[in-house]
Amino acid sequence: MMPEETRKKLYIGLIIGLAAAAVLFIVWAMFLNRGTLTITAKAPFNVEVQGVRTESCSESPCTITLAPHDYKITLQKSGYKSVSLDVNVPIGGDHKEDVEFEFIPVISKRGAESDLKLFSPPELAADTETIAASPQTPLFYEDNYVAYLQRDPESKRQTLYVRSAAYGQLSEPTVATSFIRTILDYEIFPNIEDANKVALLDKTATIPPVVTLYMVDLTEKTRNAVLTYPYINGLKWIKGGDDFFFEAIGEGEVSSSIYKYNSQTGEAIRLALKTQIDNVAVISADRILAAINEYSPAAAITAGTTELAATPEAASTTTAAPQTGQIAFIDYGVPDSKARLITVESSLPPVEKIQLEPDKKSLIFLAAGDVYELRFEE
Repeated sequence: MMPEETRKKLYIGLIIGLAAAAVLFIVWAMFLNRGTLTITAKAPFNVEVQGVRTESCSESPCTITLAPHDYKITLQKSGYKSVSLDVNVPIGGDHKEDVEFEFIPVISKRGAESDLKLFSPPELAADTETIAASPQTPLFYEDNYVAYLQRDPESKRQTLYVRSAAYGQLSEPTVATSFIRTILDYEIFPNIEDANKVALLDKTATIPPVVTLYMVDLTEKTRNAVLTYPYINGLKWIKGGDDFFFEAIGEGEVSSSIYKYNSQTGEAIRLALKTQIDNVAVISADRILAAINEYSPAAAITAGTTELAATPEAASTTTAAPQTGQIAFIDYGVPDSKARLITVESSLPPVEKIQLEPDKKSLIFLAAGDVYELRFEE
């Protein structure tokens, strides 16, 4: 039989051993059996570690200490799409993730166009009505000048006149150019970036129907016929140059398309984009935004995640689809004829006009007399 003294020493040793083991286990569990998950993203954001906890990250990078394991995490940021990831936190190591949140486009109503007048032409100077041969004579009016066609009484030619505008008054007319034949039906489009140039669409010819596009330099007083199409509905200049986008029907076509004109090569390239020019906003020579009414692609698309061909007939490979009748807002890349679907909206009437806001992160659009804003970037 074991002596009492020996037994006591054995019990004490056992207790000390168990305590030491417990301490070692706690040290191992709390300090040694640990890894870190470091996430770099635009703060603030939340990280939900499935089955463990949710961490609020006010700064980036954000480091979270976890037991070594495989985790499914979800990152959430207000106004952005959630991001889900599978991560492995190593023992004594650090798992790093760089995350970019995708902004969720937001549509908001600004108010009635009758109050805002964001798409209405500016009020003309007081004596503007006296410059035209008839009230139906088209004018182009900007803050600094008025341009219009009128027959010159001396040369008997159809003449493009320009009058500067200041403080509600117009200067005496000056001649920019003249035409031998009479132009009865026309439109004038300014180059906002270069106020000394305008585009003039001559729509007079009806048999056969043909539209001629002239470029007029108001300073040099010269003009150049650059395009002839069966139908041209309008154009929008590209900022910083003489190139532009326009809506036209080409030879052999039965419906209008959007084209891009390159002033250096003289070529007009048809885009794979079915909409009207009023529903196009120009960001650059390589990128435009467009609103498409009654959007009904043949295949499914997912807003904001996938490149797709912008023609309704083109196929795509994703999983969700806007239904017929929805309005689609498209971010279109000209060089590769590809587009990204920004968002779709089924509760709005058809879009009539759009224009880009100065920050190039939002656009406004007109629908049934109301003005809305689409914020597509932060």
